[in-house]
Amino acid sequence: MKAKENTKTDLKIEIFIVEDKNEHMKQIKKAINKCILKSNYPMKISFCTNSSEEFLKYLESRKNKVGVYFLDVDMRNKKLTGYNLAEKILEVDKNSEINFVTSYVDTRDIAYDHHSIRNSSFIEKDINGLDTPEFRKKINEQLNFAYEKFTKSGCYVASIYPFKVEDGERMYVKHSEILYATTIGRTKDKNIVLHTTFGECEFRETLVKMLNDLGGGFARPNNQYLVNLSKIITYSHDEIEIDNKITIPVSEKLRKKFKASYDAASNFYR
Repeated sequence: MKAKENTKTDLKIEIFIVEDKNEHMKQIKKAINKCILKSNYPMKISFCTNSSEEFLKYLESRKNKVGVYFLDVDMRNKKLTGYNLAEKILEVDKNSEINFVTSYVDTRDIAYDHHSIRNSSFIEKDINGLDTPEFRKKINEQLNFAYEKFTKSGCYVASIYPFKVEDGERMYVKHSEILYATTIGRTKDKNIVLHTTFGECEFRETLVKMLNDLGGGFARPNNQYLVNLSKIITYSHDEIEIDNKITIPVSEKLRKKFKASYDAASNFYR
């Protein structure tokens, strides 16, 4: 298997801001960037605009529809308020995390008239400006929530898995390239055979440690295997099929836990 030399983790969780006032836009961006820097989250601000129409054009052109959105409620175009934009977002991005940033908290009641956005979050604009500890705290809370939501669902995970082969060489593989891993031998530190989209490799590790390092998006159908949930083609009661046509049994002991992980990932990838 060819070693992957790029050790950088891809920034995958995209953030989008639609804000009517340029000064507020700058302050929201500043608060978000401070949170990302402090928390070291795999996030980035991908698009900012003060135009509802411009945002909709951008939304239609995006391939990856999942993201975190910060929307001003009261836009210049009264027919395309933040609430209207949120409904458009949810048509293409049902797993999005939407946050309304508004000076008018009482408009929250209006959101309940828009059934699809009732569960969105509200961040109040301070009358003294947005460059305040309170506002930054609210931004931080919402980004923390989004990060936990996306990583636990298996949609977003650290994209590079590092490991050392027998001669000590350090290698890297993208999570999206991993199909499954299986153990050989009966020692405590078992040898793992890692199967990827471009080959396979053997190294010394345990599946428990590997699963902890990989995070969301992976699960163990039995004690000898670990699989990438996004690579499952079919799933029956007692076995799964990976997209390289390999069939792997699901043990009775781990069936309930594996099914819960599979369902969570499936809901996100739909």
